[in-house]
Amino acid sequence: MAARDADMPPAPGLDEDLKHIKAHIASLREDLETLAGDAARVGHHQFDRMQSTANAAAAGFADVVRRNPLSALAIAAGVGFLYGVLTWGR
Repeated sequence: MAARDADMPPAPGLDEDLKHIKAHIASLREDLETLAGDAARVGHHQFDRMQSTANAAAAGFADVVRRNPLSALAIAAGVGFLYGVLTWGR
């Protein structure tokens, strides 16, 4: 009759292997937490840069409109007309 798993003596070195595996899992968990924190910091930094660039572009656009209001109005009217023609009948 074959022995059941519960009746068998523990394999040599199994406890030591389990300790190593647990240590590796704990180390991986710490590394993942660090990586997630670094990714969040980089994401916030990139968002701040993108927002600064967008603000600078908006300020530049506003300056161009102030210097050439009639041209800006004509361009806006043309774009609006073109949009209306393209979306008419949808």
